[in-house]
Amino acid sequence: MSSNTVAHHLVVGASRGIGYALVEELLKQDSTSIVIATVRDAKKAPEALTQLGEAFPGRLIGLELDMVKEPTIKAAAEELSKHTQSLTSLNINGGVSLGVGPIQDLDSAHLLTNIMVNCVGPHNILRTFSPFLLASTDAKRSVVIISSAWAESLMPQGIAVALVHPGNVVTDMNPAAAKDATGITPEVSAKGIVSVIGQLDVGTALKGLISYDGTILPW
Repeated sequence: MSSNTVAHHLVVGASRGIGYALVEELLKQDSTSIVIATVRDAKKAPEALTQLGEAFPGRLIGLELDMVKEPTIKAAAEELSKHTQSLTSLNINGGVSLGVGPIQDLDSAHLLTNIMVNCVGPHNILRTFSPFLLASTDAKRSVVIISSAWAESLMPQGIAVALVHPGNVVTDMNPAAAKDATGITPEVSAKGIVSVIGQLDVGTALKGLISYDGTILPW
């Protein structure tokens, strides 16, 4: 069981892009913190995550979790409880973007998948892992990248819940950003997000969407 004096960060959707960059940045930021990284299929976990674990021995824990499959979420929570009873931050990055284009061209199958992964999935994660945030000895710095409904629910307990805009990040899902002057790398985005996490408080979280550079984007 890890000591509660050690920061524990859970990154959901860590196989690539912003999620992977967040894992790396969190490991670099603090020489003692533990990062728990989830992937949908452990058998297909990228070699880069394995190498990251080797570079930071004893500080990276891998878990298998699919945001739309509740049994995997519960199993991941049970496994997490073997390492810690509290989380300093919960970062939900997993998502899909199927049927990109005009809304009239989006078929119902793609729409349902987008809703399940991008809306229902984060709700499933929060419902299961919020007790770990409530148990944190550093709850005011805890962050969950999700909705205002959860923000209002957890605010009385001192948990800051925020929707953080990662910026125009060059990823597999957003290759066009590479040709845009505003495009940034996952590493730049992750560094900014970690900084936002460190400075977040309940009052700031309710002001609006927070950009990776700390700018408040009004609702």
